[in-house]
Amino acid sequence: MAAQSQKTASPIDTVYYNAAAERLPSRVGAARGIVTEPTATGMVQHIYNTTGHQLEQIPYSDKEGKVREGVALSWYPSGQLRGSRMYREGQLEGQMQAYYPNGTLRQLDTFEKGDSKSRLCYDANGKAMKCPTQLDASRVYARYRRGTLLLEEEVRHAVRRLPLPAGSKGERVIVACMVGVDGQIHQTHIYKSVGGEYDLEALRVVSTLRDNWTPELEGPEPVESYYMVNVDFPPLH
Repeated sequence: MAAQSQKTASPIDTVYYNAAAERLPSRVGAARGIVTEPTATGMVQHIYNTTGHQLEQIPYSDKEGKVREGVALSWYPSGQLRGSRMYREGQLEGQMQAYYPNGTLRQLDTFEKGDSKSRLCYDANGKAMKCPTQLDASRVYARYRRGTLLLEEEVRHAVRRLPLPAGSKGERVIVACMVGVDGQIHQTHIYKSVGGEYDLEALRVVSTLRDNWTPELEGPEPVESYYMVNVDFPPLH
């Protein structure tokens, strides 16, 4: 039986955000409240909805909340476990599990040092199925606040020109960015690799975009999700 969320939020030391991840002075108009709990070596971030039910719990190894470490959990507003994932030194490691509202496993991903190694998907009855590739029209996906065209332009201007392999007409690295409910990128990994300095440069470029995002919405609820950023390396002229 999947664990359920029982903790409720205290209004003291709660930071409030609206659905666009803009920080608010009070809970009026808020879609999320975030409470930070210090630990011996780091901190744990608790995220609540407007009725005070915990929706996410994310551990960090540092006091600034930059390096995730340990098991992060998420819940549906009903309290049913929604997902579980493991972090090691800020990168996804091992299994990441997602569940349907009825508690049935929906998706099982395996990561190694932040890189996706496998994915299995299941229907609401627990039967194995092909993983969907089409976007769900009922969801409002995470987006760059300044727009897709400006995102592409900022990436293009920020990337350093690197020598390409012989015969190459251009290379593309795809970076998977985890966008939190606060509109910040909390974790990145290479989704499509070119290797070496290309991957490192792509991660550097994406790190400059951290605070300019609107989180994904499931109905009225902001949720943590991934956004894929293309980083292109054109030929040198």
